[in-house]
Amino acid sequence: MINKETIDKVIESAKVEEIISDFITLKKRGVNLLGLCPFHNEKTPSFTVSPSKGIYKCFGCGAAGDSVSFIMAHEHLSYPDAIRYIAAKYKIIIEEEQFSQEDSEQKSIKESLFAVNHFAQEFFTNYLINDDKGRAIGLSYFKEREIEYKFIEKFKLGFCPDEGNTFSKYATDNGYNKEILIKAGLSKDKGNEQLQDVYQSRVIFPIHNITGRIVAFGARILTSDKSKPKYINSPETDIYHKSNVLYGIYFAKNSIIKEDNCYLVEGYTDVISLHQAGIENVVASSGTSLTTEQIKLIRRFSSNITILYDGDSAGIKAAFRGIDMILAEGLNVKIVLFPENEDPDSFAKKHSSNEVIEFLSQNSKDFIKFKTNVLLEETKGDPVKKASMLKDIISTIAEIPDALMRSIYVKECSELIDIEEKTIYNELNKILKSKIAKTPAEKEIIDNIQSSDKANDSALQSLDENEYSSNQQEKELIRFLLNYGEEFIEIEVENEKKKRESLSFPIALVIINELLSDDTTIDEPIFNEIFNEYKKLFENNEKHITKKLLSSENKEITRMIIDLISEKYSISKNWEEKLQTHITTEKSALKQTMFEIIYFLKLKRVTIQLNEIGKQLKQENIDDNTMLSLIIKQKNILEIKKTIAMKLSIIINK
Repeated sequence: MINKETIDKVIESAKVEEIISDFITLKKRGVNLLGLCPFHNEKTPSFTVSPSKGIYKCFGCGAAGDSVSFIMAHEHLSYPDAIRYIAAKYKIIIEEEQFSQEDSEQKSIKESLFAVNHFAQEFFTNYLINDDKGRAIGLSYFKEREIEYKFIEKFKLGFCPDEGNTFSKYATDNGYNKEILIKAGLSKDKGNEQLQDVYQSRVIFPIHNITGRIVAFGARILTSDKSKPKYINSPETDIYHKSNVLYGIYFAKNSIIKEDNCYLVEGYTDVISLHQAGIENVVASSGTSLTTEQIKLIRRFSSNITILYDGDSAGIKAAFRGIDMILAEGLNVKIVLFPENEDPDSFAKKHSSNEVIEFLSQNSKDFIKFKTNVLLEETKGDPVKKASMLKDIISTIAEIPDALMRSIYVKECSELIDIEEKTIYNELNKILKSKIAKTPAEKEIIDNIQSSDKANDSALQSLDENEYSSNQQEKELIRFLLNYGEEFIEIEVENEKKKRESLSFPIALVIINELLSDDTTIDEPIFNEIFNEYKKLFENNEKHITKKLLSSENKEITRMIIDLISEKYSISKNWEEKLQTHITTEKSALKQTMFEIIYFLKLKRVTIQLNEIGKQLKQENIDDNTMLSLIIKQKNILEIKKTIAMKLSIIINK
């Protein structure tokens, strides 16, 4: 584990413009640098790098971060590996914290598994290409399947000899112990200290993780022996969890980003054949049904998935299962069904590259149209079946976490099936309410979904509430803290002799003390989390706090911080009229701006409290004691409000 001092040194040494200019051309544009975004296709530069703030932001696709997050995104590295990458660039020596014996043993096992898998792949590939038997059996099979030699090399395909222990003996002769061979699933114990090859007489498909290291193998039998499984896979190990891995992801990730779409297929040869057809943004679920973890892996590169399935009933059912899972993770999903008795592998072999690409483009259907067409065919005018079909489709729409997207699909569903939107919304609400019992956190979904008649009223009400919420003031406060927290301002204080004197304090200290003085809280969760993280680092006497927060592994926090430090301060027109002032340069009036932001937040808070008391006083059958208590509370808060208003030079009309 890299120690904290090394990480801090790397973050402080890294210059975002130097890191990024290794990959793209940047040109000076004012105080910033501008270039073509490496994360999406664009002709007009919208990728902005701010050396002073240490961040980048693309105003085209929204990609944003600091030096570390850029390397993580561009090179698809983990956080520790990105730190190591930057450390190497700046010739910083990586100091690791001492591992416990258990951690060291765990790391040793993982590295041993990677090593033996790499060794096995080289053996299988070499045997396939250079051994007479390997060529006669294994290579002949791949040629029969019309897999070109360069793709055999690319995917490092291989063949395991049929003698029974050829590989196991070769591995032990080269120093690999029996235990690691068995743990990796490459050998099994025959007894009498003898090992047997697990993949005997099978062609081999190495399975790579996202960084290109081999974590497992898939192996296909070439005989018609029905007593043996057609495919076998490596067992679960410390480096291989099949639900977390996608076959071909290492070779597909850059193309998925470029095309902003991932084709999802079932088999190894489907992936390889589509690569041969020039389609590289394709992965397979690696010998398992599609899992949530695999969907999340795709989501790192694109929010769009197109499922390619056989046109038979099994393929359609598999597509239905996949649709719901993908939607539940917030991704967009389309489906392509191949003609009867065809799959991506066979279809790609019979058609040219252009024909395959054209077929996928023309036959890609949005999930709602796909599911509606299939299920309508099954109902054939039966009203009971049609009602059941509608519930099935609505249950799929209910998987979508985004309320706006749900409303779009409700409208489309209404048009396709010729049923009123209100009816669909009623059923949708029932499904969403049933989910609440299972997951209380989803209550917000219900609140956001209303019938179309109520939607406009709800939107207007929401806009009105936003105007009077304290969210904007919290946002301004955190933005100001991130930009200027370590700057110093002069504050008048009373000394021991009861005389006023001017002392210099960091802005962060003043803000923290002001909020603590009257228990003013930050209610918005993400702003509160940023505030608490900043406060913790500040109290530990850390320097360059915002830069360190930018290197958080929490992408939501990083994205929010970048958005905040990219914004310029601006008082709303409403407040500008009340203040009858105009701030031209924020940094030239740090003290004034800081207190305005703090007092605006406090003013909003007391206004909300007064509104709440006003509602309680309007309630019927309120008893005298409660009313008196509320009136006293109201009077006290009004005094606080007047004090804040005086500090802001605002006359408040009662």
